[in-house]
Formats: sequence, structure tokens, C-alpha cells
Amino acid sequence: MLLVQSGVVQAQTHTYSTIISDEEIYGFLNWMTNNDKKSEIKFLKNNTKVSVKILPWDAANFISKYIGEYDISHLEPDNKYLFKKSSGLDTLFTQADKDYFYEQFISIKDSVWHKGMSGKKMLPAKKKDYTDVNYYSVPLFSRNKEYVIIYKVYTCGYECAYGKYYLYKYDIDKWRFLMSVNPWTS
Repeated sequence: MLLVQSGVVQAQTHTYSTIISDEEIYGFLNWMTNNDKKSEIKFLKNNTKVSVKILPWDAANFISKYIGEYDISHLEPDNKYLFKKSSGLDTLFTQADKDYFYEQFISIKDSVWHKGMSGKKMLPAKKKDYTDVNYYSVPLFSRNKEYVIIYKVYTCGYECAYGKYYLYKYDIDKWRFLMSVNPWTS
């Protein structure tokens, strides 16, 4: 895709998604990893290690508990559905936004970060037993790019990890953390 800014034609790359450009993805990730201290637990704020492995999204994030008249809650592992009433996301986003999140999910093309995030040490995917490491999904943007949802997991050792889905809003030239949903801990 070509982007024209100030009369200069620039090619937009789409390494991770066929819908969202790498520039938009890394723009958010670099802001988040350098500036967002409100959404993290205090003792983790100085953590600088990030895995190159991209966290996968799960189809359960986008499928309602009820499809027609059938309760499919047994297919919804770990409380993953993002748009359930208790999360508050069901009223924040229109059906068009929910569909757009799903379109981005099915358009994800890669499972490894090829470029580092500013100020963070990127750890190879092959080594196992990492502790104090952050893992991030490809961020999903609302249709108007005002909101982004990202899945984050932090590993702190053997059978020690936590994860949740984080919602951010772009407001007056910067992102700000709004809330987290569907937390889990091991």
C-alpha cells in the first residue's frame, strides 16, 4: 500500500497484519513499552525484557457465549470472550468495531516480532525457561483507530505468570490506559 504525505509517496509495510500497517503497530507498541506505567503492577515497571514470540489471539475472544439459541460457554476457555457484559466492552464498541477486531484477528500473518521495541531487550523464541519476560499480542485497533486492545502476559518463573487484555484510547496526541479485562494468574 502507498501512503502519500506532504507530496512524498511512502510504501506501507504489512508484516504482521494485512489490515494494520507495521508503522501503526510499532507506534503503539513503542509508546506502550516506554510510557505506560499505569496498567502494570508496580514491581514490573522496570522490566525491559520482551519475547520475540507474538502472543496469539484466540477465536474465543470474538465469539459470543450465545450463538443463536445455543449456549457455547463450554467452548469459551479461561473467560476469554472480550465483549461480555461484565467487561464493559460490549457497550463501548459497535458491532462494526467488533467485526473489525475480528477481521484483524484473521488477518494476522506472523508469530514473531522482527523488529525490537524501543528500549527493550528482545529475547529469542527458542530458549525456554525465561523469567521476568513480557509477551505481547499484535494490537487490534478500532475502526477509527481511537481504541486499541492488546493481550499481555508476564512470566515470573516456573508456574508463575499472569495475563490480561488491556484497552487504550488515543486522546489528544497520546495513548492512555483505560482498563484491563479477563485477568488470569498461574
